[in-house]
Amino acid sequence: MPHVRAGKLRVLAATGSKRSPIMPQVPTFAELGHASLDFDLWFGFAGPAGLPPAVVRKWERDLKDISTMPDVQDDLQKRGLTPTYKDAAATDALLKSEIGRWTARAGIRPR
Repeated sequence: MPHVRAGKLRVLAATGSKRSPIMPQVPTFAELGHASLDFDLWFGFAGPAGLPPAVVRKWERDLKDISTMPDVQDDLQKRGLTPTYKDAAATDALLKSEIGRWTARAGIRPR
């Protein structure tokens, strides 16, 4: 974002499913007729298989608390990110959806 703000870089389109709240004037690729370029950047937190449910619940609580802190939200937004919290089940569903989507597009089968 610093290069955009400084006028050194011009953003032509966004890859997300909707316009960025920090650059609402920038259209999405879908709006420009390129619907296949619809993908959002996301980050997740993962642990090893078989993690005790009590640990998963604690991590969920802690990560939700951290991710909803105003200073954390503000910092992420300044970096051009849209902070969103998802619990373990929602993150797992997103991951499975993304794996299915991208392996199908690439013509590969996950192992």
